[in-house]
Amino acid sequence: MIAWITGDRSPSDPADGSSDTLIALGKNAEAFGHLCANPLAGVAPDAVPGRLCPRFAACLACPGLVIPIDAEHLARILQAKCKLESARDRLDCNRWRLLYAPSHRILTENILPDFPADLHAAAERIIPTLSPLPNLE
Repeated sequence: MIAWITGDRSPSDPADGSSDTLIALGKNAEAFGHLCANPLAGVAPDAVPGRLCPRFAACLACPGLVIPIDAEHLARILQAKCKLESARDRLDCNRWRLLYAPSHRILTENILPDFPADLHAAAERIIPTLSPLPNLE
């Protein structure tokens, strides 16, 4: 999901979140729109050094999340929001509530309000130029 917002990778690229893979890569791990400097460092609440961060799957709630306030990042966030809402309309409501509702709530209640209203028009023009996101299952 990070690649969706940062635009660094195609949404179809495989992303293995296993700690062995992260260690072997020796790189920053990607998760929903930002780079996590070290998901094995144990810096997030309830995290244990050497173990994959328990918040790694919920990176929108990460205390280290930084999203630049510009039209390009807003476009990716709006694209992800639309994809989540599309999934809400077609998936089992319990599945959506458990898997995707927390991300949607954080996007709509915590992240999107930080973007100035005058950026939305520019972001909407960018969305059609972005790579399409995979369907959520």
